[in-house]
Parts: sequence; structure tokens; C-alpha cells
Amino acid sequence: MESPGGCMLEWSQMRGHPYVTGVEACFLRQRLLPIILGASLLAACGGGGGPAGSLPATHPQSAKTGTVNIKLAVPSARAAKTPKLRRRYTVASNTLGVQVQVYPSGNRTTVLATTLADISGASPNCTGTSNGGRNCTIALNAPAGADDFVFTTYDQTPGPSAPAGNAIGYGVASATVTTGSPTTVNVTLDSILASLSVVCTPNAFHTLIPATFTANVYALDADSDVIISSGFSDAQGNPLTVTVSLSSSLNSSLSIASPTFSQPITGVQISYNGQAPSGGSIGVSASTGSITSNTATITAVYPSFTSIADPNLNVNNIYHGGIGFDSTQADVFYTTSGGFGAISYYNGTTVTSLAGTGAAPIRGGLMSSSATVYVITGTTANTVGAGPVLTAVANTNLAPIPNGGGMVLNGLAQSLEYMSGTNLVFYQPFISTAASSQPIGVNTVGGMALDSNGNAWIVDTAFDDIHEFNGSNQTFPLAPGMQTFDVTTTTLGPSVSVWLTDHGTTPEIVQLNGSGGIVGTYPLPNGGTPWYMMNDTAQAGVIWFDYLLNGQIGLGRMDTNVSPPAFTFATDTAGPVGTQAGAIGSSPNGDMYMVFDGQSTLVQVQQ
Repeated sequence: MESPGGCMLEWSQMRGHPYVTGVEACFLRQRLLPIILGASLLAACGGGGGPAGSLPATHPQSAKTGTVNIKLAVPSARAAKTPKLRRRYTVASNTLGVQVQVYPSGNRTTVLATTLADISGASPNCTGTSNGGRNCTIALNAPAGADDFVFTTYDQTPGPSAPAGNAIGYGVASATVTTGSPTTVNVTLDSILASLSVVCTPNAFHTLIPATFTANVYALDADSDVIISSGFSDAQGNPLTVTVSLSSSLNSSLSIASPTFSQPITGVQISYNGQAPSGGSIGVSASTGSITSNTATITAVYPSFTSIADPNLNVNNIYHGGIGFDSTQADVFYTTSGGFGAISYYNGTTVTSLAGTGAAPIRGGLMSSSATVYVITGTTANTVGAGPVLTAVANTNLAPIPNGGGMVLNGLAQSLEYMSGTNLVFYQPFISTAASSQPIGVNTVGGMALDSNGNAWIVDTAFDDIHEFNGSNQTFPLAPGMQTFDVTTTTLGPSVSVWLTDHGTTPEIVQLNGSGGIVGTYPLPNGGTPWYMMNDTAQAGVIWFDYLLNGQIGLGRMDTNVSPPAFTFATDTAGPVGTQAGAIGSSPNGDMYMVFDGQSTLVQVQQ
């Protein structure tokens, strides 16, 4: 038996086609169900007795009758694979019987004539064709005048006086039958709807990420074949309308496009806006009249938070330049305040501390590029190699800035740029071992970022202003009451936007243009305070950030591709509670990490 959307079938059950291959039979069941029956009604002159199989009847308009020949073709699975032959062969290949009833036009209470016909491969009414199909001819008497011809097809051959098996197709054709000339009638048979099945793709989503998914609604006939014809009806030929509905506690975050339809469609689109406060599931079902489908489940996966203790993290180290990952793409490095600039290394199981080699505590400055981790430890820049071990980088012995040292990779200049003392240092490990510096007068660095033009943006948390270095230093004082902390940039077309986290009077995210002017301010809809930010590695314009809400750390997502930016949130309600959040980083395997300094905790977030 085939399942909707799949091709699982035991060929011993294929009706009269044991030789058909698996691919062909799947095609047969899914593509040949729309039934368009071409019926040629040839009215013979004169009267005479009715043909075998007809029931005598009288017509209110005329007592004369004519012999009507109905010619139809039943395809083979092989022949029906060709588009040209699909147009010629118009009856579903699992059709074995047909009933044709004649009524006065517009009157379905008085049957004037009924014919039951065997159209199986063994029927004397049918002749096999060279391509494996069969042509069948059925005779009946039709009273002269305006007639309605009602066709019902079945998956079994009829009995002596009644149809047998499941009714799978229904159609009506109207024609005026005369006794003097042939009459041709074309009829479209709709498949008779017996059940509904719903399959959702995909069947899971992350609550932090807005998403769309499709509910594929399969209308099935009595043989569980998928109906893909122009419409579907009940056994009496009444057209049916199917409605898709959702059942979930997340309904306020969902919308469904065109949930009601009267003919088979490829799928119903469901959209999720990313605003669910928790996980759960969505039930999707379809119904029409007394027919109700299965309930397909879509799982809403809320991020899971894992707290990893690290005693090297403490409240005295609130500035971090970033989180880096080594060549394993899972091991995470982040700065701590122990010794003369320490680094903690978490390999997924344990935390190890690497002692710095400088003469002053580290205050930040760590990033990774091409599986190499770069870090400022005390007064020395280092790389982290296999083991892991620290390797000092020559000619970069500049004093680290107090309380902070942002670090970025400038791909245009192939250089690492970081703050040291009041200087912006340029180091090109891929070109030269020499480093140069430029004094820019920054006092305390909270964050540093590059825009798409290679310009450096540096937050001075002591004076609440931001510096842009594009060959020369420019300083942009911010509004009174703002307490800037971290910075990142995005580019939309030719426009550069600079984004700041603000811990001031109204905690918010601030948008600047490429000239340092304020474009907009966006308080977090959940009331949290944003801390560190990073750009999404897969979708331009999406920014991830950590935040604090009532002391609890959380992960936020901001989509700047829409105006105003759209926010989604996940809070670690079971985690530690504190007053400051630290660096945020994204592992190539998709896990997020956040440093929770005051509680000596590294938080892992699996989305």
C-alpha cells in the first residue's frame, strides 16, 4: 500500500499489473487518478430492444430510444507514463467496473436506464492494445430528448444487478439524444473523496527563528490513492470543500495562508513569526463534512541551556573580545581574568585553563579565523595551537588597554586589528610579522567591529562615544543617558548600519548610519538589557545577542532586514542569576555560547 507522498507498495497488490516496476507503479497511483472520461454516445436510428445490461425505462419527453455506444480506454501503467498517452488514456487504470445511469435532464429521482459494465482486462467488452492497455465499448439504450448521464466507476467488476467494490470516480454529462444522428458527449469524472491525510514539511522548527512550512493535504479515494484531479466530490457527486486547521498553544504566533480549498493543491503554507515564549507542538488537520484527517505534528523546539562551571570566570572580568573555536569546530576558547591573562578551553566535556604570559591581566581580545585562535594575553599577542598551547606572536608587545581589548579580522587588509593601550594595532600574520599602530584616544573598549568598507568602529565605554577609524580617527558622541557597550555592523545594499548595545536610562539597541548619526533606537520587546552582539554566519542582516532579564541570561535574535527590526528571545529560566553577561559566540556546529562572568559559568545553547 502506498502512503501519501511516498512510493511504498507491494506489487503483488497491483491490480492486474504484476509486471510494473516500483517507479512506474508509484507514478500510476499518484498521476493517473484524475479521470477525464471521453464518452462517445452514438445514437442509432429506430427503436428495437435494449442491449444486454440495460434496464427498461420510459422518458417523459419521448418513448423512442436509441442505442448508445460508450467507448473508453483504460491505460496500462507503462503507456500512461508518456505525457502524450496520458492525454489519450483518460480512465484510472485501477478502474474495473462502470455504472452509467440515464436521467431526464435536471431530474435525479427517475432513472430512465442503467448499465453495469465489466471493463477489466478479461471482459468481452474490452480489447487489449499493443501498449498494454485496453479499449472498451459499452452499449445502452438512451431515451431521445434531453438526458443526464451519470457515471460511477469502481475498483471491482460489477455483479449481475449491482455494482461491486469501492466507488472511485463520479461524473455527469448532459446531452440531447436524437434518433437521427450520433451524439458525442464528454464527461469529466471527479474522484470520490473517502479520506484525508496530512503530512507537514518540515515537521520541526526552532522557536528563535521565524519559519515557514507546508502542510501537504492529500485527498484519498477509497483505495487510498491520492486524488490530483480538478476536484473531488462525495459519492453523490456533491463538490466538497476542505479546510485546514491548527491546534496549538502557539497559535498566536502562527498564520495560515488559504486554509480552505475545493480542489487538490500542492500544500498549505503555515508561517511562524518567531514569537513563541516556549516550545511545544502544532497539530495540523484537514476536514470536510464528516471526513477528518489524521493530525500531523510539527514540533516547536525551544533552545536548551546547559550551564558549565568555570571558576576562572569572575565578576572582575566583564570585558571580552569574543569567543573562538579551533580546528575541531566544537572546542571553545574564551578569556578569563586569572593569572596574567588566562584563557579557558572547553572541549565539550571539561574546562581547562591556559595561563597567559604577559605582565598584566587580560581584559579581552580573542577571536578565531581559519581554525586559528588569536588572543591578547597580558602584553603579548598569542595564537592557540594544537594541544592546546599558546604561541607568542613576535613584535606585538604593546600594552593592553585597561578593561577591554576588542579584536577583529580585516579581510580586505588581511590584518588583525585590536586595541592596545590607547592605540589601534594592525597586525598582518599572513603577510608580515611586523605590527603597526595608530593612537586614537580610546579610554576603555567595550567592543569593536568592522563594516563592509573595512572601517573600524570602536566603543569607548568610559566616555560613551564611538570611534570610526577609516584612515583617520573620527569620534561621535552619543546622546546623554546612553551607556554604550558592544558594537557590530550590517550592510543592506550600499547602506552600512552600525548597531550598539546601550545599558543607559532605557536599555536598547541603537542603530547608527555610516556617518555616526542615530537612525533608530529599539528597546527589547521583552524588557531585557542587551550586552554582546555577533552577526549570524548564515543570514546577512541577522544579529544574535545575549541579554539579562531579571538577572537571567538569555539569547536574542534581531532581524534587521525588516523595519523595524524583528526580535525573538529565549531565556535561561533554570540557569544562574547575576548582574552581567559576557562574550557571545557561535560554533560552526550551530551551538551558541555565552559567558556569565559573575556566576563563573559558561552557558551552552543548543537551538
